[in-house]
Order: sequence, then C-alpha cells, then structure tokens
Amino acid sequence: MVYLRIKKGNDAKYVYLVKSVWDRQKRTSRQEIIKYLGKLELLSKNDLPPEYRDKIDISKMLDTQGGDPDNYTDKLYNALTSGDLDGSMAIYNKAIVQWRKFDVFFERALRPVLYNIGQRWADGGLDIATEHIASNTVQSMIKIIQGRMRRKPNNISVMLCMPVGEEHKIPCDILETFLTSKGYTVYNMGSLPATDLLGYIYRNRPDIVFITASLHDSVKPARNLSIKITEQFKIPNILGGYAFSEYMDLSLSKVPAIIKCALESANEGKECIYNECCPEFIKNLNTIEKVVEHPRNIKTSTS
Repeated sequence: MVYLRIKKGNDAKYVYLVKSVWDRQKRTSRQEIIKYLGKLELLSKNDLPPEYRDKIDISKMLDTQGGDPDNYTDKLYNALTSGDLDGSMAIYNKAIVQWRKFDVFFERALRPVLYNIGQRWADGGLDIATEHIASNTVQSMIKIIQGRMRRKPNNISVMLCMPVGEEHKIPCDILETFLTSKGYTVYNMGSLPATDLLGYIYRNRPDIVFITASLHDSVKPARNLSIKITEQFKIPNILGGYAFSEYMDLSLSKVPAIIKCALESANEGKECIYNECCPEFIKNLNTIEKVVEHPRNIKTSTS
C-alpha cells in the first residue's frame, strides 16, 4: 500500500510518499519512504513520481490544507491561452493573498499550467499560435510581478543562462523574479553561445551561475557549458530545469539553501552535490552523463 504521510516541523508541514512493508521477523508492518516530496504548501501532482500520479489523489489533502479551492490552475490556463493579461493578473492577485509567496504560486499554479501548455503543444493538442500567445502573456505577467517585488539586498550575485537551442526565456524569468524577491542581484542572460557567456562571467564575476534546460536536447550542451565554467573559473554552477525534472527537485523554495551550500563548498574547495541542504537535488556530472546516454523524447516550451 502506497500513501502520503505528513510530518509537522517547527515552521511547516512536510510530505513523504511512503509504502507499507511487512516485517516478517517483527510480524508487523512498517513504513518505508519512497520519496520526500517537500513542503505541503508547495505540493503539486508533478512532485509525485510518474508511476504514482494516477494512483494517488492529492486534491483532498490540498483542499483541507489551504490548497487550490478556487481552481486557479484551470482559470490561469484559460487566461494565458487566450492572451488575457488582466485576467491572469487578477488570478495572481487573488492567489497571492491566500498563498502569500511567489514560490508557492509558482509551484501550485503557474508551473502546472506551464507544463500542461507545453505537453499539449508537444502532443499536438495546442497550436503553435496559442502556445506563443500563452508564452508572451506569461512573460508580460512576470514583468509586472517583478516590478512589485520588495528587495532586501544580500550582496550575492547570480547569473542565469541557458544553452543555445532553448527557445523560451520563461524559466530564467521565473527564477529571476524569485531570486530578486530574496535580495539577490540577478544577471538574466537567457540563451547565448558559450563564448559569450564565458566572456560575461570573466568581466562581471558573478558569485554563482544557474544553467537551466527545458528541452532534453539541451541536456548535453548544458552539461558541457557547466564543464567549461568549472574549468575556467572558480565559480560554482548549478544545472536544473524541466529536462532534469526526473533526476532532481525543482522547488524554488530550496534555491537559497542550494546557493548557500554551493558557495560554502566553493570557499572550502570542495565539490557540492547538495546532499546536506537538498537530498533530492542532483548536481553530479556522472549522473547527468547517464541522463544523456538514456534520452527521452521531451518537447516543452516551459520550465
């Protein structure tokens, strides 16, 4: 039997996917953790391993814990695909009153909608014109949200970039919005040739670099870019994005802890694989090499 278990912490509730296993020696059942899913307030269906998404209904749990009773995801999908910027912002304004944090809005509403749009486009259920309308509306929406963010500078600079071939800048824009709200100085470079990105790093010396990839075809270029940065600069860099979603945790709320861990490890001259601050997050070149060797057919326009 597989089910969700909630553990209460000092400041939040945490969710685990567990299964009951019969212990023959003790003649009783025990719980075995399949996966840590993160904070309850950030939980979405996409956090479940693919094989369990149709077997476990998380909607009742979310509704009783301040989830999505107003069905923001369906409303946001309709607003974005119709190019309704005012309607999209109205949904955000209502959701942010309930959820209070941008990362919660992203995890619970925006990210599932973006995944849905990308998947429907890949499956042929959404035409390219509608996909472009949705993408442009999201970008306009993010710009408005960025303008509202209160900034408390923390003196850490972050460069965001994507390998050549990535068509949409939305993942970097979303990450920029979140990091800006946390006080980071953000250089959002989007998709540029490696030589240009390396030149920018040389001239501006950011404290840390995020490389995001949405398309599976971008996994190997992203990995190669990471190697080049590591070889030429003593700057930690982090790989992430939808292309890596089956191999790492993509929760925005964990990014500050990952940055802290990476910078501390860099200062101590050690390679950080984020095990201490984020067990599900992987930045391990050997593991990523295995991802490259076992390609999956992923087409998406979202983060």
